[in-house]
Amino acid sequence: MHVVIIGNGVAGVTAARHLRKRNSSVRITVISGESEHPWSRTALMYIYMGHMRFTDTKLYPDHFWAKNRIDLMRGWVSIVETDTKVVRFEGGRTLHYDRLLIATGSRPNRFGWPGEDLQRVSGMYSVQDLARLEAASPGMRHAAVIGGGLIGIELAEMLHS
Repeated sequence: MHVVIIGNGVAGVTAARHLRKRNSSVRITVISGESEHPWSRTALMYIYMGHMRFTDTKLYPDHFWAKNRIDLMRGWVSIVETDTKVVRFEGGRTLHYDRLLIATGSRPNRFGWPGEDLQRVSGMYSVQDLARLEAASPGMRHAAVIGGGLIGIELAEMLHS
């Protein structure tokens, strides 16, 4: 039995851990195009401010994955073929599964507002979002943060400082 989990956030990793506890023989593969290892999204601001390095935000030490026989696979999934139980990646690679869990998390809301698709308008969910913010930051004099959740409040504080 091969279980493939698309998404290496807290939900995907927690599912993999619990699956391993319940079944020692199942093959588990966790897929992420975003990053090589699962990491703490709430640490984005600390990385941005230079208080932490990305490597410091890993959810588990590197040896955890081999010890628990959970394979981490890097790649963006482009198509899920449910009839043949195949996951297709950008670039053409494929992976067969017996069971599939899609745990890709959330995305920023889009409301169709003028300007929301401009180059320097972004959510703050991913490593790629952090890279865009870091690239846009030099010389930044004004910013707007929409959203008052934990990440939005911390982002406003970090941009202000």
